[in-house]
Parts: sequence; structure tokens; C-alpha cells
Amino acid sequence: MRTLQELCEAIQSHENLEGVVTARYAPAASPRNIGSIKEIDDFLLSCGYTSLGVKWIPLNRSEAIKHLQEMLHISLVYGTEMLSKEESERLAQEFSNFFSSENSLWFTNGNRYGWNPVTKSTFENATVVVDETNIALVLFEDED
Repeated sequence: MRTLQELCEAIQSHENLEGVVTARYAPAASPRNIGSIKEIDDFLLSCGYTSLGVKWIPLNRSEAIKHLQEMLHISLVYGTEMLSKEESERLAQEFSNFFSSENSLWFTNGNRYGWNPVTKSTFENATVVVDETNIALVLFEDED
């Protein structure tokens, strides 16, 4: 079984993903109470992106897994298949398994057709998750 770091590296460097894919995480120094948008924004800022504050869109766990699977499966710009449905489902599920099912909070900055930008890219989509021990980002950026 790979670590969250190894999974982030595998997602980020996958040869079939189009555009720029960023997958980052940060472990907590000690267990924390979750629920702060400020913590999510601080993490995005530390990665060099823009904060969104109240513009983050909350997702429940199953919505977030499906959302991430769709982002891995179909490209943002041209709507072409990047990863097979099976592989994208496996990677999204594997990613979600690193986060507490009871105490994780998931957010996105939008969908394929509209978003609140965290980058200067023409197209983007971010998924962020936080639980007591980790915070992570999977960001897809592309240009037409």
C-alpha cells in the first residue's frame, strides 16, 4: 500500500492526465479540530494559490469522490478521456481512503462549467479535503 505522498506524486505525474495537475498534502503536527475555511485558505496560499473564503463549495464524501473521479476521467478543456473510468474510480477511492470517513470535510471551487478561480489558468478545478490529521489538494489546470 502506498502512502498519501506517493499517491499524490502518482496522480501529479500520471502520463495520461492533461494540463497541469497538482496533488499536495500537509500532515498536521498534532490532531486538530476541523471545520475552518481559514485553514483551507492558508493551505492554498502556502501552495501559491488564491484563497476563496466563503466561495468554497462543500461536498459530502460520496459527492467528492465522484467529483474527483470525473476530473481524473475527462479532460477539462476538450472533454476527452484521460484515465479509464475504472482507473479514475480506483484513484479517487484510494485518495479518499486516507481521510477519516466520519470527520473529513470536502470542498471544491466549482465544476466543469464554472468555478471560483484559485489560479490564473483558463480552466481549473480544485478539490480540497481536511480531517484531523491531513489536508490535501488535487488541482487540475488547463489552457485551450
